[in-house]
Amino acid sequence: MTNVIKNSIPNTVTCLNLFSGCIACVMAFEAKYELALLFIALSSIFDFFDGLLARALNAHSIIGKDLDSLADDVSFGVAPSLIVFSLFKEMYYPANMEFIAPYLPYLAFLISVFSALRLAKFNNDTRQTSSFVGLPVPANALFWGSLVAGAHDFLISDNCHPVYLLILVCLFSGLLVSEIPMFSLKFKNLSWNDNKISFIFLIICILIVLAVNFMESILIFLKTVQQNRGVEIVRDPVTGRMVLRRKYADASGSPFAGFKAMGRPCKYGTIAIAVLIFFSLIASAAGVQLFNASRYRDLITVTEGDFASDVAELGMSQIPVVDKDTASRLGSKKLGEMTDLVSQFEIQENYTQINYKGTPYRVTPLRYADPIKWLYNQKKGLPAYIAVNMVDQNTDLVWLSSGMKYSTSEYFFRNIHRYIRFCYPTRMFETVSFEIDDDGNPYWVAPTIAYRIGWWNGKDIDGAILVNAETGESKWYAKADVPQWIDQLYDSNLIMEQLDDNGRFQNGYLNSIFGQRGVRRTTYGYNYLAIDDDVWLYTGMSSVTSDESNIGFVLVNLRTKETKFYTVPGATELAAMDSARGQVQHLNYSATFPLLLNISGRPAYFISLKDAAGLVKMYAFVDVAQYQIVGTGQTIDEAKRNYRETLGQEEIEDPTAKEPAASETVSGTVEAIENVVVSGNTYYYFTLTDDRTDSVYTAAITVSERLPFVQADDSVSFECVENGSTKEVITWR
Repeated sequence: MTNVIKNSIPNTVTCLNLFSGCIACVMAFEAKYELALLFIALSSIFDFFDGLLARALNAHSIIGKDLDSLADDVSFGVAPSLIVFSLFKEMYYPANMEFIAPYLPYLAFLISVFSALRLAKFNNDTRQTSSFVGLPVPANALFWGSLVAGAHDFLISDNCHPVYLLILVCLFSGLLVSEIPMFSLKFKNLSWNDNKISFIFLIICILIVLAVNFMESILIFLKTVQQNRGVEIVRDPVTGRMVLRRKYADASGSPFAGFKAMGRPCKYGTIAIAVLIFFSLIASAAGVQLFNASRYRDLITVTEGDFASDVAELGMSQIPVVDKDTASRLGSKKLGEMTDLVSQFEIQENYTQINYKGTPYRVTPLRYADPIKWLYNQKKGLPAYIAVNMVDQNTDLVWLSSGMKYSTSEYFFRNIHRYIRFCYPTRMFETVSFEIDDDGNPYWVAPTIAYRIGWWNGKDIDGAILVNAETGESKWYAKADVPQWIDQLYDSNLIMEQLDDNGRFQNGYLNSIFGQRGVRRTTYGYNYLAIDDDVWLYTGMSSVTSDESNIGFVLVNLRTKETKFYTVPGATELAAMDSARGQVQHLNYSATFPLLLNISGRPAYFISLKDAAGLVKMYAFVDVAQYQIVGTGQTIDEAKRNYRETLGQEEIEDPTAKEPAASETVSGTVEAIENVVVSGNTYYYFTLTDDRTDSVYTAAITVSERLPFVQADDSVSFECVENGSTKEVITWR
């Protein structure tokens, strides 16, 4: 019952956000702009606290995330649209625009459309965890509410053209989905050091609001002070503003000569903000990919590698079989055996993959079950962490002598994010991960960020902050000096982004959009390999025109960023997973994401097959180059033996086979070329200009990795044989 109430608190606050947003919509319809702004502000307050409460209570849920997006689109998308819609209805339209006056207000709903796009983009963008890319919807809503409520008289006068407002609507709609980095007012905690910029911004805003709202009282005070100095404070009968004037009039005789409007500080402040926004836009433009394609390409250096020599063949006792989901199940089972711990602690679902004493492990710390449990146990700290051997599935609860005093589940200054920020206030750091050193001591690793392009573009890693989880002792290391036991200095998503940029901009920015010659991309997903006591990220590489085939794959050392590309045309990881499932389709098993292994000098995918309960039941080996070659078994040894047998059968010469047809060498210019996917393999069909035989040539993707980049008018040379109505390419020259 307690958990139900706890989990419902953030959603209740989100519902209050939605309720307040609906009232704001009604107020906007009735042109009560001040009240609409008030309820939008209330919605923003509720939006602030629902996330904060969810993190504090550890009450995250998929329903809560979807509900938050729905509430935000109503409160910060529909409500400001209705405010602008009502304003358009009130505006002065020149005679030449009267014919569109009934229709122009509906363009205000562009704000709603782009707000929804912004929210959908935010929910699926891993970059926006600690900052925003593009204008946040609450800020956009508050801008429109403040603008209309504060400058209503001017906006409906004949001095404001409706086109100006339309341009402003289009500009801010574009900013919502733009790639301009912006700081976030989303607080993960209430630490000053973690949220310094946000706090300063809010304080300044509050001071400005107070100054504006209490200006009249301030002026009355000044009147008292200045009453004997030849200055008086009066209200301008035309504008209604409080102004200063000398007690004597000038030669013109005007009673309001010598006015000094008190809005000058606000005017200068607005100009200063505009200048800052202008320079921030310039700084952002300086780092865009259009002007820096080669610099984005060079953020990661890719060299050619030899798979057979770089990746040693593993014995049966060395193949890791535990993925993150299985590790989570094993860890939960282990903790469940400790009844005294279950009531106080939970497992934090990090499960960082590391190499520990030459063996791949997944490790994760414990966390406090709730704030009350933290209050009872925080003095001693977290007593242990979970270590799962990925080879033999042995799961250990590793007890600590003094307990972890610094973790992500702490609430005050021992919270690891707050602690690092306090110790290193000038450093920007990436996602903090949990690792252990060679002696099993727990550490928090915070990679520090360096921007290589412009002011805040081209994100890279220049070092790491290491914090002993028990003592809090910390030290920053440059990238070259990072201890070797650290396995994941680079975030996997950052590496994938840099690999995509490297493949996209091989021949410049324009080529990445139009010609796309030599352009390649990463395939779906990634996995990890343990090589020489380091963790290497593995992912396939495909051409932008290929759907089901890889042109090779990449290995990246997550500590040094050493990157090697291996030219091995073959099926994608997803195609291999489908092939493995096809072998046991009657059992309805699911397949894990493949692990790349060296089997008999050939790259092969290793896949675990799970039942509906998530338990591993079988294993499969799938050949990378020929994914129809599959070996499955109840054990790894059986699966590997069946794979080798199938591989051997494919390579055995058939004595009944006919004499192979004579080959011929052909050269010419490509007239037209198309690709099709047959049973997961990509084939290219093309014709040649001035070919007297009018032959159609066909080539499998396995013939050459250059095939995806061949286009019309390219000169080609190859060796082919007759194959029915077509000529099959066997060698690409």
